[in-house]
Amino acid sequence: MGFLEKPFSLAELKPAIEEALEQARQQTEALAELSEPDIPSLTRREKEVYKLAIKGYSIKKIAEELDISTSTVEFHRSNILLKAGVTSIAELIARALESR
Repeated sequence: MGFLEKPFSLAELKPAIEEALEQARQQTEALAELSEPDIPSLTRREKEVYKLAIKGYSIKKIAEELDISTSTVEFHRSNILLKAGVTSIAELIARALESR
């Protein structure tokens, strides 16, 4: 079930929400498997940033989790992307998923 046509009933809404939650759970599990980057040149801190970034954490949330500034997170993220040879976190996640 990819979408609901209007008007829809609450009876139709519940299974759609349950399906969406299940898909989100599966995606979260898949991302958890990617917790160890296959980029050997990453520093310890870059690995920490990587693990949070692939889970979908924002720069601000990563900074809070690691108790560092947002500009430091941005610096580490740019290094990760450079070392991985990609241009975005989404591309990094896609590449990691393909290699698994």
